[in-house]
Amino acid sequence: MIQENEIFTCIKANIPDFKLPESNSDICYSCYDLIEAFTAFTSKQIKKADWYHLVKCYQVAEYLYLHGNPQVKNSIENVFMHQISIEIDLSENCFECIELMPPDLLFIRMKQLEAAGL
Repeated sequence: MIQENEIFTCIKANIPDFKLPESNSDICYSCYDLIEAFTAFTSKQIKKADWYHLVKCYQVAEYLYLHGNPQVKNSIENVFMHQISIEIDLSENCFECIELMPPDLLFIRMKQLEAAGL
């Protein structure tokens, strides 16, 4: 089970271009801070229509969701998927972004849309 302190390593191992907003090694990032930074990185890929990196981001998010502890899962569901769903809906490439989404993330998206009555 992936713990909060393993999130950065997991992301970086699969997406070497991922960087945290601050390079200060004294900063201790919470689980939600890391997922917010990862979400911002993923949002950039949506805006650039960089399908290769978007698919990598989706794969990492799905892996974290499926193998993470409850806090990691919660952060993927409530931070990553919430914001990414908004980015996708605003994107001119909405259909491509949804088409590339793995089944588990798509299920979370559908649950969130259903809960919002959409």
